[in-house]
Amino acid sequence: MFLSIQSGYRTIFYSQLLLGFLQVLLLFLFVEIVSDNLIQSICNNANTIADSIQGTDYTIICKSNKANQFLTQFKSDKYLALKSILTNFAFLRIAIWEDGKVLLSQGKQNLVTSECVNTNKALNKIVSQSTTILTYLDQIILQLDDALGNRYNWREKKQSLNIYQNYYIVQQLDDFLKEDVVVF
Repeated sequence: MFLSIQSGYRTIFYSQLLLGFLQVLLLFLFVEIVSDNLIQSICNNANTIADSIQGTDYTIICKSNKANQFLTQFKSDKYLALKSILTNFAFLRIAIWEDGKVLLSQGKQNLVTSECVNTNKALNKIVSQSTTILTYLDQIILQLDDALGNRYNWREKKQSLNIYQNYYIVQQLDDFLKEDVVVF
């Protein structure tokens, strides 16, 4: 019974880390229009995940010294660093609004892109800060996966995420609309 509960907690912990990784990865996908709603969604999801990890005692499942070290480090200082970055999302939202006002004053549509001056600067700053968090989450997931004998196949999954990331950055809306619909 205990091993089943322990295994369940490991899976939940892995899932939380993976969702956090994916939320940060979404930041790197802004090419065309930058959506205030999507920014807010990323921020809310990442906050929920970080608070959940911070508030749960995973020491029983992190027997590995390295995994336990990462978890302790997250709870002591990485959590605060992540919350600081998430707080900076407010400035990105302000930049989007400011660029939207500029576009409207010029008689253009209010379609803020990553090329708009304020949005570009804020997005670059947040992406730069988020790169360290992405690396950190990758390390923690890798340590957990290694401690569990490659149970989650993180290296392969991460590689496929990188392929998708590159695909989505290159693909534009027009390309997407031209594609055939895939039906399951």
